[in-house]
Amino acid sequence: MVPWSVRLLQKPARLLTRVIDRLRQLHLFKKLDKANIPAPIKDEIKRDMQWSEKAQGDFSDALAECVAIELNKAQITSVNQHFINLGITAGELAVAHFSLASRIDELILLQKISGNDVNNQPPKIKA
Repeated sequence: MVPWSVRLLQKPARLLTRVIDRLRQLHLFKKLDKANIPAPIKDEIKRDMQWSEKAQGDFSDALAECVAIELNKAQITSVNQHFINLGITAGELAVAHFSLASRIDELILLQKISGNDVNNQPPKIKA
C-alpha cells in the first residue's frame, strides 16, 4: 500500500475548498437575488460573504490532513490519486459553468425587466 500524505492531498483539498465556496456563494446569491433589497446593500452583503484567504487556507489544510488520516486508516492506497484530482477538477469546472449560467439568466431577466428583450433587440452598448 502507498500511504497518503497531507502534501499529496493539498492540491485536491484546495480545489475542493474552491468548489465548496462557489456552491455556497451560488446558494446565497440566489437567496439574495430573491430578496427585495436595494442594490448597494446587496453588493455589501455579497462582499461580506466572501471567505478570507486565511480561512480558505486553514480549511483546505485541515481538510487535507483529515482526509489523509482517514484514507490511511481505511488502507486506501494513494496510487489512484489522479482519479481524485480529475473528479475534483471536473466538479470545479461544473460549478464554474453553473455559476456563469446563473449570471447569464440574471442578465436576461434584467434586460426583460428593463424592456430590452435580448431575443428581439440588440443589446444596448454604452459608448
